[in-house]
Amino acid sequence: MSAFADTIFSSSRKRGGPAPRRLRVVLSEDAVARHRAFDCSGYEGCLALAAVENWTSWSCAGCPVGGLRPAPIPTPPVRDPSEPRTSAVPRRTRVAALLQASSGPMHATEIAEHLGVDPLGITTDLSLLTRQGDIVRVGPGTYSKPSAPPPPKDALPPRPPGLESRVLEVIQRSEKAQTGPQIAEAIREAQVPRVANALVKLAQQGKIRRVGRGFYGRVTP
Repeated sequence: MSAFADTIFSSSRKRGGPAPRRLRVVLSEDAVARHRAFDCSGYEGCLALAAVENWTSWSCAGCPVGGLRPAPIPTPPVRDPSEPRTSAVPRRTRVAALLQASSGPMHATEIAEHLGVDPLGITTDLSLLTRQGDIVRVGPGTYSKPSAPPPPKDALPPRPPGLESRVLEVIQRSEKAQTGPQIAEAIREAQVPRVANALVKLAQQGKIRRVGRGFYGRVTP
């Protein structure tokens, strides 16, 4: 704790004010309820102190304001010498990996608690990862993994033929001239006016010919 913060909180303890306890390990989900008084009036100030002073974590247990009974201080787990050190992996890589594995968006403070790092220190990592497109910013201080990229065009299923193509196919297969209602029934199109419009367009394009009032046939060579 800096000399300035130590002076403030030493005075606060003497007056019975907030007295957070610095911890050297990140609290587990089960331990949080025993070490944090979320409804305490001084909670926000203690949280700000922990962030400014770069505490790994902190506890409200034993504080005269929070009302929590003293709780055992968690000890750091013993590391297996054969396992690689976490610090060997760049922090930025760990931030990106955490968001990729997360099922939803995460706030910067939540990311910091999961990784056991300074909440203020990962701001640069989050900004750089966002610019690179590795993560996306979905709200104030909240980030998420990018959505899945769209599939390539050749992987998309072919589009079904349009109405004009189906009308033209029916006429080219038929030996006799067809009317709009007949074609609509053949292609299972309930809206006959749409078929009529398609027939007019095809006739204007010279792909079919009008052989009578309401009758259309294929173009003969």
